[in-house]
Amino acid sequence: MISPTKPLRLLRGICCALVLAGTPLLAPAQTAPALALAGFPSLAPMVARVTPAVVGISTARAREQDNPLSGGPGPREEDEARARPAPRAPAGAVTPAVRPSGSGVVIDAREGWVLTNHHVIQGASRVVVVLKDRRELEARVIGSDAGVDIALLRIPAQNLTQIAVGDSDRLQVGDFVVAVGNPFGIGQTVTSGIVSALSRGISPEGYEDYVQTDAAINPGNSGGALLNLSGELIGINTAILGSRGAGGGQAGNIGIGFAVPSRMALAVVEQLKRHGEVRRGRIGLQSADLTPALAQQRGLAISEGALVEAVDPHSPAALAGVRPGDVVTRINARPVRSMSDLRNQVALIAVGDSLELGLLRGGQSLSARLAVAPVSSAARVAGGGPAAGSADPAPGPAQSGEGLLAGVPLHESREGLHVGHLEPASAAHAAGLREGDIILAVDRQPVNGVSQLRQRLQGGGDHVISLLRGESKFRITVRA
Repeated sequence: MISPTKPLRLLRGICCALVLAGTPLLAPAQTAPALALAGFPSLAPMVARVTPAVVGISTARAREQDNPLSGGPGPREEDEARARPAPRAPAGAVTPAVRPSGSGVVIDAREGWVLTNHHVIQGASRVVVVLKDRRELEARVIGSDAGVDIALLRIPAQNLTQIAVGDSDRLQVGDFVVAVGNPFGIGQTVTSGIVSALSRGISPEGYEDYVQTDAAINPGNSGGALLNLSGELIGINTAILGSRGAGGGQAGNIGIGFAVPSRMALAVVEQLKRHGEVRRGRIGLQSADLTPALAQQRGLAISEGALVEAVDPHSPAALAGVRPGDVVTRINARPVRSMSDLRNQVALIAVGDSLELGLLRGGQSLSARLAVAPVSSAARVAGGGPAAGSADPAPGPAQSGEGLLAGVPLHESREGLHVGHLEPASAAHAAGLREGDIILAVDRQPVNGVSQLRQRLQGGGDHVISLLRGESKFRITVRA
């Protein structure tokens, strides 16, 4: 173990070596490029170029506890509600004060587009972007997606600096990266580290393909930039793993941080620009990870992919000829490594857009072209509900189900009971149901109609509702 005095001895040794080499300890102030030319490696030139494009985000909220900086962070700080443009305050109302809540990145200086996390601005009645030069600009929320945890803001395009967006698909474990943000609201901070892992998922909710890094990320860094050494944006810092601080306060960095890769963030941005939301659909597959053991059992020469377990009748996948037992190996030109990878990639393709599945059937390579269908397309045929909007992540812990089905439009089809439009203030929304969900079962017993669903929810105690949301199955627990 190193004693407290040894670092001091080491420092003295380094200083002596520098003096003997003719390097002055106290030299006149030099610019970062001059230091680099003198043989000192430095990130300062790159940092000086890109940090004006990284901004602070301040928000006004109805409740202080909604502020991500007011309590310790968990693996992910978000709820199921999409953030919407800030409502106008009624005449005579006191404008709520804004407080630092996170960070953001200017990705288009001419148009004033700012990228941040959904959880940074969720529930905000007012959003203010704070530039490095201390200007404060009112921001408009263009759209927000809880599934990927990305939000798009717009500010007046006045003397802004934008950041170049890099290709996160080119990242490798061990690459050096730099994180820039506004931790704990103290002001812009730059940290560095490496890419620790790729394609991380830390919860069953949302659509996660995180870049993991040991660059210091803390509360308030959310929405900030993860950069490569060229100064290109390769991720949006989003989440950390860490324990609570003393007394249950804010957690600090322990070297495990996560960023949404730039590829996923840009795919979400394109839909937010077009629709103000992400319009996810489905292709009608239920899959599992292809493990090496399964591949060996089936005599396959590959060891990763998504093994098709079931194909929904009349779905795009069924009409394209996909069969149970097929292995999905790619979507368009991108490889598919697992069930979650398949789900993530489909989630980034807009309803109505086409895709090509690469399949392995036995030892034969095949392809199938199909179009992504709306989640609630069958509901419209059966009973006429509106098209599905964005798919939110899986609901959280058990919530009260009293009056759960009051006013909820349900449409029967061969797949199950399709949930129509829900008001955000409804009990069904609070319990975790979302427009476009398909109710499959209650307490593991299939439901064949609305009356049967109501009957099974009448008994006392907790009930588990099984749902199909997009390509994934979820369960929510409600109290009758």
